[in-house]
Amino acid sequence: MKHSWYLVLLLLPLAAKSQQSAPLVINEHIENAKTAAHVHVPGTRLYLIPPAGFTASKKYAGFQKENSNGDGIVVFDTIKENYFENYLTTFISRIEKSGGKILIQKPVIVQGYAGRFLTIKISHKLQTHVLLFGSKKICVQLFAPFLSCCKQYSDEMLQSINTIWYDKQTVVHPYDTAGFSVNDRLSIYKYFAYDSASNSFAFTLDGKRDSLDGSLPVVIISRLPAFTETNAEEMALLSDKLIASKYQLVNLEKRNVVTQKINNATGYQVETYGKMDGIHELVYQCIITDGRNTFLFRGISKTDLENSLWEFKKLAATFRISE
Repeated sequence: MKHSWYLVLLLLPLAAKSQQSAPLVINEHIENAKTAAHVHVPGTRLYLIPPAGFTASKKYAGFQKENSNGDGIVVFDTIKENYFENYLTTFISRIEKSGGKILIQKPVIVQGYAGRFLTIKISHKLQTHVLLFGSKKICVQLFAPFLSCCKQYSDEMLQSINTIWYDKQTVVHPYDTAGFSVNDRLSIYKYFAYDSASNSFAFTLDGKRDSLDGSLPVVIISRLPAFTETNAEEMALLSDKLIASKYQLVNLEKRNVVTQKINNATGYQVETYGKMDGIHELVYQCIITDGRNTFLFRGISKTDLENSLWEFKKLAATFRISE
């Protein structure tokens, strides 16, 4: 089971004084009826009653504390992922390999779904509550990090987790938390799928699966960590690193390196040509930022490179960062 650990590490809550009362515990059976106080987590089928002062985040699926850059609850709701196989085979080992220590682990049932609740020590200062549950076709992960000294905050998170209500009939719209929009109505590339593990959106020819095998052109849009520098030199360095980390191209040639406005943001675009396994390949890459949010628009093609490039640029020109 893959998940975005960097989000968990960034969500550092404000310190709160320790209380002397007994700690709250997770309910072994979480069975709730939906109430007017329940709030939908955009991009998921999960509802819960968030702690006081928390509102839906614009940067990820979950809730963020008002007037805070960090405090939050992060939710990943993945369809067609086997909870049993992925939990048993990868999750515990990932924690141990990353240096985390499991302080509490107990089985739970969430509306009939098998699950696990864990409290994990990430560092000597930071811990996180984790709730995992699902079936052979559903996998839900919830992370609620807190400072080790903050018992009050820990209790608030547990109280909120105990209010979970899950509705498998809810239609998931990943665009709700995408942070961007593109107009694909006049493009040959249509939205196909969202990958919660990499927080990326795939646009394929006519929205069909065939493009994902690498033989046909595809557009992938993903969010990058906050990028505060917008000068050409910094953009160029980041772009080169992204190409090198993803593609083993030889005989590289960069063309048409341009920095320009793209609607309400700045875009650094570059066309990179090369060969992979003897086949000519084009990687059109555009880093788009408004100084607070940064996205990577990437088009990859091995066929009809000239026309593919034109279509990539046409779709990229419609990119707009959400206000």
